[in-house]
Amino acid sequence: MRPLTPYGAGKAAAELYAGLFARRYGLGTVILRLFQVYGLHRDGRFRITVEGRFAEAVLAGRPPIIQGDPHRAYDFIHVDDVVEAFLRALKARLPAGWAFNIGSGRPTRLLDLAMWCLQAVGLDLAPLIVPDATPDARPATPACADLRRSRRYLAFSPQHDLQTWMTATLRARRLGNGLVSPP
Repeated sequence: MRPLTPYGAGKAAAELYAGLFARRYGLGTVILRLFQVYGLHRDGRFRITVEGRFAEAVLAGRPPIIQGDPHRAYDFIHVDDVVEAFLRALKARLPAGWAFNIGSGRPTRLLDLAMWCLQAVGLDLAPLIVPDATPDARPATPACADLRRSRRYLAFSPQHDLQTWMTATLRARRLGNGLVSPP
């Protein structure tokens, strides 16, 4: 483990603590490494995340704003898939301290996400790309979940697709069905 950011260092430290408590005190621990979680709040509001900001912008008739490299990619996973992964981890008999990646296994570029949002509401605009004022040490390659262990030991396979979900959600909002939680 060689984290590139303070955020990553905090995550690595939490995994080390989980392993320590498993070895020292016999506490059964399983680590789920969540990638970029998306979905709606319980009251139907968008979360304050990149896809939520893009959605709010297009619903207001504005272009989504991409800060920095528009080709930067993330692995997005729907909150319902995350819940399923937790349930499977709770039921599985696993060695203490094992870690599992929970993501879609597919990178999504910010530019593609922005374009999906614009198309879903029928806006003929281009995303606004602005320089990143606070560059960090993120790797140039997309962070994408390796799901081999999750598939093998948890029988986990994500069921939701980001593009399908964003399109259905934005179209429902445009039609005034604000609290609809599409597939």
